Amino acid sequence: ELLGEEKVKESLTRIFNSIKMLRMNFGKIHVNFSELISFKDFVNKHQDLDPTVNQSHREIINTNLGYKVALDLQNNAAITPTALTASILLMHRRWIPKSELTSKVEWLRDEIWERG
Repeated sequence: ELLGEEKVKESLTRIFNSIKMLRMNFGKIHVNFSELISFKDFVNKHQDLDPTVNQSHREIINTNLGYKVALDLQNNAAITPTALTASILLMHRRWIPKSELTSKVEWLRDEIWERG
């Protein structure tokens, strides 16, 4: 539908075919959740600001909320071996020996682990 094609009519057969697809193994996925953010509580923490009346206060609260969401995303991000390897390869765009790549990826992994 989103591509402009006609909507396919739903049927019992299509539902059963979907269930078969859901049972297929597509690999692993890691999902990390942060604590819920109550917008009401977030605004109440900024008691000196009134976003309902003042546009600049609304922008400040939106910016702070954006920073909070970005920080929560960073704190809950899964760091994969592929991401570690890609980071090192981006630092050495021309060439790096496999042994050096391995040692630098291990070093980066250890640094991340130590910093939490």
